[in-house]
Amino acid sequence: MAGGVLSFPAQVVWCTVIGRHPTRTRDAHLDARNGLRFTALTAGQQAARADTLHALATALQPIA
Repeated sequence: MAGGVLSFPAQVVWCTVIGRHPTRTRDAHLDARNGLRFTALTAGQQAARADTLHALATALQPIA
C-alpha cells in the first residue's frame, strides 16, 4: 500500500529512549524505539501488515 495509511489496533509493550537531539528552541527531541503487540487484527489487516513488512524488508536489502 504505497503512500497509503494503515491503522492497526496495538499495545506498546516496551519503549526505550536511545538519544536526545536539540531543536531550534530549548526543547529536545527524544529518539526512541518501541515494541508493539498487534491485537485483534482482521484477515485484511493481517494481509496488509504482511505485505507492508515484506515491502520494507525488500527495500532495506543492501545492493550487491
